[in-house]
Amino acid sequence: MLAPVLKATQKALHPMQEFRSTFLKRKLRAFEPKVVFRTEYKDYEIKTAETFEELQSVLRLRYEVFVKEGLKKRKLSGVDFDRYDLMGDHVLIRRKDDKRALGTYRLLSSEFTDEFYSQSEFDMSDFINSPGNKLELGRACIHKDFRSGSAISIVWKGLGKYAQLTKADYFFGCSSVKTTDAKESMAIFQELKTEHFDGQFEVRPLPEFQFDSYPSFVEPEIQKIAVDKIPTLLKSYLKAGSKIAGLPAYDRDFQCIDFLTILNLSKVDPRYRERYFQHDDSI
Repeated sequence: MLAPVLKATQKALHPMQEFRSTFLKRKLRAFEPKVVFRTEYKDYEIKTAETFEELQSVLRLRYEVFVKEGLKKRKLSGVDFDRYDLMGDHVLIRRKDDKRALGTYRLLSSEFTDEFYSQSEFDMSDFINSPGNKLELGRACIHKDFRSGSAISIVWKGLGKYAQLTKADYFFGCSSVKTTDAKESMAIFQELKTEHFDGQFEVRPLPEFQFDSYPSFVEPEIQKIAVDKIPTLLKSYLKAGSKIAGLPAYDRDFQCIDFLTILNLSKVDPRYRERYFQHDDSI
């Protein structure tokens, strides 16, 4: 008796699924880039997504990395999308020959919006209301076949170009670390705080993104395990001169912690400035 009911239920879902898919496509087709650029580096093309197809390739790559690989889940849409995606731009790194999407970043500039994803996790009004053009870096992901030092370098070329075009004063955003353990989180915070903390702005996780408690003592063996979890991307931000701005937020949905990371572009490490923030048409 159950089989016919299940089949009927499944059939009844199809029109709603089709409606959602059609509705999402309409939203994506309405996307308009705020800043357009395109440049090349060796076998790769670095550009902002301009078309529906390019935006789809970005969201599909994010789905593969964040949903299937990161959360071990599936979604019928096959894309990773939220309301912030139409408010900013999407830097796309792809091969020149087959146009395969290998990396992406979502960039939200205070020139074009006063809403940022980081505000959903942090009380950060002190920073947002301070002077300067701010550029939020978010939803960063690299295809699993392209994760290397060269990939990070190519990503930075795109970020530097966009910062130049928008006259950004700050980069900021949520830098994720794959842990949900309170002791590991505190260990990482303590490690980063010694050299990479800036108390200029008052920033704290929102109540719903806090751990029940933040332990005051962490065993040395946990400290070592935790520090080894700091990802390459966050390390590259810190090398460039970025600072963390307070305790990490506990993102239960994505099963990770996030540090609000701020880079004052007037204080970028000279090596990064020379390599990524002084562009010409040859890069």
